Amino acid sequence: MPYDYLNDPTVRMYYEKWIKLPTFFTGHPSDEERFYKFVKACVRYARTTDEDIIKVLDTQLLRSNMKASMREQVEINEFSYLKEIDRFVVRFSDIVWYEATQLE
Repeated sequence: MPYDYLNDPTVRMYYEKWIKLPTFFTGHPSDEERFYKFVKACVRYARTTDEDIIKVLDTQLLRSNMKASMREQVEINEFSYLKEIDRFVVRFSDIVWYEATQLE
C-alpha cells in the first residue's frame, strides 16, 4: 500500500492552506508560495521513511485529492481544472525529482 503523505497532519495543513483558497490556481505570488510550502512539507516529512522519495510522493495521490478539492470549490469546467491539476502535478513531480537528487 502506498504511503499516504496527505494524511500526515503537517502536510495536510499546508495542502489545505494552499488548495482551500479560491485563488490557488491563479498564479498569484502568495498562492505560489503556499504551493511551494506544501511541496516542501511533503518532501520534509516523507524523508522520515527509508523508501525512495520519488516512490513515496506518488503524484496519483495528489492528482486524486486535487480533483476532489477542485470539484467542491472551483467554478470552472472540468477540462480547465484537469489542465490546472496537470500543471501542478508536473511542478510537484519536478520538485520531488530535484529533491531526490539532493539525497544522493
